[in-house]
Amino acid sequence: MAATVDGRKGRSIEPPGAGSPSEQPDGRETRKRLTVAVVAAGALMTTLDATVVNVALPVIRSDFGYLHVTVSELQWVVNAYALTFSAFLLTAGKLGDLYGRRRMFLIGMVLFVVASVICGSARSIGVLIALRAVQGIGAALITPCSLSILTATFAPEERGLALGLWSGVLGIGVALGPLVGGVLVDQASWRWVFYINVPIGVLCFAATLAWVKESRDPSKERALDLPGVAISLLGLFALTFGLLKGNDYGWGDVRTIGLLAIGVAGLVGFVLFERIQARPMLPLSLFRSATFAGANTVAVFAGFILFGELFFGSLLLQSVMGYSALKTGLALLPMTLLIMVVSPPIGRLLSKGIGPRWIITAGMLLLADSLVLLSRCGYGSNFYDLLPAFVLSGIGFAFVLTSLTSAALAGVPVRHAGIGSAVINATRQVGGTIGLAVTVAVSSAVVTSWVSAGRTRPDGFAHSFDVVMLVSAGVSLAGALVAAVTLARQSPAAAAEPKAEQLTVRPTVSWPVAAPSVVQALPYGASPGTERVSQLLQEDMARMSMTERPQAVAVGNGLALVVETGTATGKRIPVLEEVVVGRSEPEPGRLDGDSEISRRHASVSELDSARVLVEDLASTNGTFLNGYRILAPTVARPGDEIRIGSTVLRLEAGSERPPAGSDAAAAVRV
Repeated sequence: MAATVDGRKGRSIEPPGAGSPSEQPDGRETRKRLTVAVVAAGALMTTLDATVVNVALPVIRSDFGYLHVTVSELQWVVNAYALTFSAFLLTAGKLGDLYGRRRMFLIGMVLFVVASVICGSARSIGVLIALRAVQGIGAALITPCSLSILTATFAPEERGLALGLWSGVLGIGVALGPLVGGVLVDQASWRWVFYINVPIGVLCFAATLAWVKESRDPSKERALDLPGVAISLLGLFALTFGLLKGNDYGWGDVRTIGLLAIGVAGLVGFVLFERIQARPMLPLSLFRSATFAGANTVAVFAGFILFGELFFGSLLLQSVMGYSALKTGLALLPMTLLIMVVSPPIGRLLSKGIGPRWIITAGMLLLADSLVLLSRCGYGSNFYDLLPAFVLSGIGFAFVLTSLTSAALAGVPVRHAGIGSAVINATRQVGGTIGLAVTVAVSSAVVTSWVSAGRTRPDGFAHSFDVVMLVSAGVSLAGALVAAVTLARQSPAAAAEPKAEQLTVRPTVSWPVAAPSVVQALPYGASPGTERVSQLLQEDMARMSMTERPQAVAVGNGLALVVETGTATGKRIPVLEEVVVGRSEPEPGRLDGDSEISRRHASVSELDSARVLVEDLASTNGTFLNGYRILAPTVARPGDEIRIGSTVLRLEAGSERPPAGSDAAAAVRV
């Protein structure tokens, strides 16, 4: 079978299976597995570094000299990383969408590794703090870009397992931090807490160049919304800084109130500013998805619980039960291993159609149970008293973290994968910062009250631990309620490829195909055999990820919804990035002649030149795709039928063919 030439770039286009070995089906699968391993390893490095340093803090102070390092400066070794990481997440995600996710991932890796080398060789606390801030920027580039690379690499039905593996690896990083830190500090030096990143980072960099494909927003727009970047940085920086310093300054202190006020005002201003931008840094249309908005809300609760439990759990083990740092890390291994083992099967369940609503709700309830069990532990408790709680926590976190990531990204068009990944990471990080601030404040208040009553401080901490765990259990129950109300019952991955979907080939539609050379030899609209070949090619293309599709695709006038039955029959609604249809929507999505259509009924977002994402916007009568009611954001292709109220719309590609002899016609003929 001969290859064809893409007339636009003079590039040979091979049909599926005829390319290089790396592009054969087996080669594609191998590349995908390697991509997961590489980006997860990079994200693991950043997550591990966020927790491993805590163990080394006493030794760092001893090495630099107690007279030269204050407790406040020591805290900033941790806070500087958290501050820049939180502040730069949204910016980093958008940079990945605009200029290339692999490119930003690699830049983040370079920043992180170079900063690690300087941190390890630092001779003063000031240098260490400054380079920890640079590490945080590098981590902010790595984490959302690693997620968006997976989103662009895997088709929706495959994405659950990939994100499950990614979440499991990150869970390992969070829980293994104290163990790894303890081993490195005890057996080598605190400087190896940073040096260990160098070989990992170098290997990840080389593997990324070899195996990870580049992806970005396919639009030609490359301008960064600089005012939006500045406002988001100000808001996130001030909010995070205020939360980090609240317990030091006092929550009623004018500095704390001022920082929090600036942070909230900055984020509100950011939202208002983005609403009027033609090319916003954060497309607010993403939050029209109930699943995306709900997942990010639950992520705040999940971050609250995760950060609080790990922090106070470590304090309980070390301060109350007398464990060393190394023994503390070992005690947390059951939770770590369960996150690692349970996350991939949860990803498979999501891919097979089990909805995120009940998985996340169940996970939050398991976490609430584990926190109640932990509240009963204290003086006299041993490891086996803690084990049931750690087991429930491991399973609960695997349920929640994997499903949240999958649910949030399922409703995000691939072109916005970077910013979508950044948002879910930012909300979880902000939730964790709020969790630490609130739980530390609660603990301090309980201890102060306990001591004021003439009782001992150690007993006061043990009592405060009980209160903190019960408060966290209440937060977990609230998160379970939010998940049950807002998230989709059906897996977004499964909904993306419904069994009811019919791949209809119509002679008037310029179909994108996986192998132009096959169809070029066939007369236009020739026979049922032609239609069968086209259908097979469509199915092959549906299984391929965005980054693996051929460069030559069908060229038309763009996707559009055409009203086939209803009061607006014949109306054509172009799908330019996103269109919302409803009785009260502005043109072109206004359909005000059908009383069964809600004011804002459904949104249709362009995924690429051959697919759109259809989502019901909590309408009264529902949205139907090919006769089946959709329960989650669902992929539709040209030829598919969408029914809202009594109105039937059909998704069509451009109906006008390219002029004969044009570059587009040379690339593809159907």
